[in-house]
Amino acid sequence: GECIWAIEMYTGILINKDKYSAEEVKLALQMVVHLVGDMHCPSHVHFTDKRDRDDLKYNVIYNGKEIRYHNIWDTNILVDRYIGGPVDFAYYCDPLINGSLSRKEAFRRKKEIQKGSIEDWCRDIAGRLDPVFEPLPGSTITKEQLQVFGPLGRDMVLRAGYRLAALLNASL
Repeated sequence: GECIWAIEMYTGILINKDKYSAEEVKLALQMVVHLVGDMHCPSHVHFTDKRDRDDLKYNVIYNGKEIRYHNIWDTNILVDRYIGGPVDFAYYCDPLINGSLSRKEAFRRKKEIQKGSIEDWCRDIAGRLDPVFEPLPGSTITKEQLQVFGPLGRDMVLRAGYRLAALLNASL
């Protein structure tokens, strides 16, 4: 709920930017971008039933090396799996860029992802994350898991981008 509250507070500043200093508006913009990204990152989602196991801050074996599982979701799952890393990542994520869907279907999907409230977005995200919580401390991330994690991470980035665009378009 803290992220939801903060996004609503900062978008309120953006909507009423004439009432705030340039520094406050700049901070609000930075925080909205940061928080919308964070709420779509599996290692930043918290559940009251504790399935997130303390932000996934435990070690697993990934590509033959011991690494903190949280960090895999912050960067590795996305960057390591795609040629060009973060520079070309938008191409892999967005059907409006890569042409994996017709323009009509890509716009329909974008509108579908953007609809609803921030709370609705959180419920949508939470409903997609079950595979993230399968690896236990010390386990090895398997090729089969990576085949699920890659598309899931790509989808979360796409959702974050579309939703951020919707918030900014409505706020500025």
